[in-house]
Amino acid sequence: MAQSHKFALRRRTIYRTNETSNSVAIICDGWACAYIPLPDGNRQILSFLLAGDITSAAAVFQDRSEISIEAVTDVHYCMINKADLRTALGSDRKVFDEFSAMWVRRKEEVEKLATDLGHRTAEARIARLVLGLLERLGERNLVHDLRFAFPLRLQHIADAAGLTVVHVSRIIGDMRRRGVIEMEGRFLTILDQHELMNISS
Repeated sequence: MAQSHKFALRRRTIYRTNETSNSVAIICDGWACAYIPLPDGNRQILSFLLAGDITSAAAVFQDRSEISIEAVTDVHYCMINKADLRTALGSDRKVFDEFSAMWVRRKEEVEKLATDLGHRTAEARIARLVLGLLERLGERNLVHDLRFAFPLRLQHIADAAGLTVVHVSRIIGDMRRRGVIEMEGRFLTILDQHELMNISS
């Protein structure tokens, strides 16, 4: 499949809503986020993208992107031709299975997000965000003693959880005081996983 490797510095836009492209990006290294810009200038982050994640499964079958992608950290990504990928999906069972699993997972993430925003407390939303990242990073062997890279700023968390930065700061501070999590530099350590799971329910 035709592909090209590109790099985006932290906070740079990889592509924007309604932008046309004959390629789709796959994250090779670093963190990015997929979001929908809102009319008031805010945004709703739909998911955080890690190494191995396709930026938008739906974009493979669309000329225009329905979401925007921004680099959270410096990002190395690969642009794959959509037509080539569609051909591979029809001829290579392994590619089809991997793509299908990725599509299902992204669908589940959006469904969980909708439930969280509509029915869970602010504290539960943040706890579920942390636990979700723990699971995904664990699958990539990037978690050690419940400690993992956490380059998200308060604004990222707020945009993902549908909260204000002030509210997020208050909740994170409370979790730290209670000994549930610890944040040091760009790393997060879960000190009390059982309590974090209780909060998330």
